[in-house]
Amino acid sequence: MADSQTVTELRREKIRLRRGMSKEERMQKSAAVTGLLLAHERYRTADTILVYVSYGEEISTPELIRTALAQGKRVFCPRVEGKEMEFYQIFSMEELTAGFHGILEPKADAPAFDGREKGNVLLLAPGTVFDRTGHRIGYGGGYYDRYLARFLKAERPYCIGLCFACQLTERIEPKAHDIVMDAVIFS
Repeated sequence: MADSQTVTELRREKIRLRRGMSKEERMQKSAAVTGLLLAHERYRTADTILVYVSYGEEISTPELIRTALAQGKRVFCPRVEGKEMEFYQIFSMEELTAGFHGILEPKADAPAFDGREKGNVLLLAPGTVFDRTGHRIGYGGGYYDRYLARFLKAERPYCIGLCFACQLTERIEPKAHDIVMDAVIFS
């Protein structure tokens, strides 16, 4: 990231580029990212998937969620609760209801992910900007960084950021509280 370009400016630029894609291009590239993810070793060996429900022009996740459920994986989606975010288990897309900013969320009475589950856990994160080393700029709320900071590094889920190629930048200068993704998948 160039010294003269602020995080806010970079976020705006990448959101503008993402919005400039046609719906068909976004769907095609979302399908390509989903295919790459489904072939990824960490996805194939995961028992539990913590996955965002796409909103607006993000990489689309409903088909990915349906596939993970059909494969018998435990699927948890985020729910914003004040300044925090928690993940709750879903068994179908139909269980989701409009929540924070109109984003589909699980109901609060769904089983919560408590972080002590055994097995391989994979977290899929959205963002506005990524670099190839896993640094991420979200939407400015800090929800994913605060959520992931609760885990000791050795116990943290494996984290993959999903994005369009237009959202990549050369380098993001991380802040002390930023949690780095283990991988970034893009198309």
